[in-house]
Amino acid sequence: MTEGERSSAGERRRLARGNPRGMTAARPLVDQLAECLAGADYNRFPTSTAAAAAFKQWVHVAVVDPAIALVANFSAMRAPDGSTAHRLVALVESSAAPAGPGLRGCVRGFPAEHCAMPAGRTLLRMGASELTTAGDLHRLVLDEPDLALRARLDLRAVARPAVLHHLPLGAGAACHWAVVPRLVASGTIEHAGRCHAVVDAPAYRDRNWGSFRFGDVAWDWGYVAAPASGPPCALAFARLMDASRTHVIEQQLLVWWGARLLASFRDREVQLATAGAFDGAVATIPPALALCRPGRATDVPERVTVTAASSRGRVELGFTRTATARILVPNEVRLGTTAIYESFGDVAVAGRADGQDLALAGRGFFECVHA
Repeated sequence: MTEGERSSAGERRRLARGNPRGMTAARPLVDQLAECLAGADYNRFPTSTAAAAAFKQWVHVAVVDPAIALVANFSAMRAPDGSTAHRLVALVESSAAPAGPGLRGCVRGFPAEHCAMPAGRTLLRMGASELTTAGDLHRLVLDEPDLALRARLDLRAVARPAVLHHLPLGAGAACHWAVVPRLVASGTIEHAGRCHAVVDAPAYRDRNWGSFRFGDVAWDWGYVAAPASGPPCALAFARLMDASRTHVIEQQLLVWWGARLLASFRDREVQLATAGAFDGAVATIPPALALCRPGRATDVPERVTVTAASSRGRVELGFTRTATARILVPNEVRLGTTAIYESFGDVAVAGRADGQDLALAGRGFFECVHA
């Protein structure tokens, strides 16, 4: 193991213990959170010419209010001509939408002159939409006319972030994952002519970056945060696999309670099982690429169960799908497309970790990319 690998492994163990560097219990929590966020969540850049060829970075923000849920995904990646392609994906689910319940979305590309993503900073701007950070406060401005969607939201972090470095993706490829698992969102969301007032809704944010190709790797990933009336709990899980899904590269379940990372379960401590297969009509984003994926067959499970057990305790998370959309992106390994399936659903969590009983019922999000 190299010195860099030992340092990275030590960093991952330290974060798994919920003890970010330089933090003391005597300091105000808001200052601790602001310091953690500043050290974990900022715009990255490729560190070599070789890494730049396949470098990707995206920030995923979600607000899961009982009346309306939305996702904004700001991404940047190297285009075949060597330029940087900027893209914003927006998803919205509302039972009060004129077209009825369901998950709808759109994807929009932006020229570089209409974007801001300065390295080492937190600012993200694409057209009229932006995400800014000041201390523990994130501000999301989202304008998406194709969805009749407009949001003005303040998201305040109430739990410390966790950062997982150097998740291996084979053949020298790797990605990194910075998770801000619990935020409370307040503001307004306008959708399809109706304005929703959002007060202390559960929210989530993460950042992913690294050098790899769509088509080389598959994954299952999701998260859940308790509603405003629930316990101060949040969970996130991920499973990375090779393209054939015959080998699990790495998997983890992270559990937060209050402001701290309560427990982390990894690899053999985690079991992920699925049941059923969604075969209903699914919205394709962008719609023009629906011709590339005819038919209704998908790899989207109706139910997902994540079970984790170790000396720290045992936790079981159950996810039941309620709404799904499909995002199609070019496959970077071979001709064709890679489908990214996004689902909202109901989540139930039960168990005990580090002496803390866990019982949570709420809404969650599940993403699967099965190359």
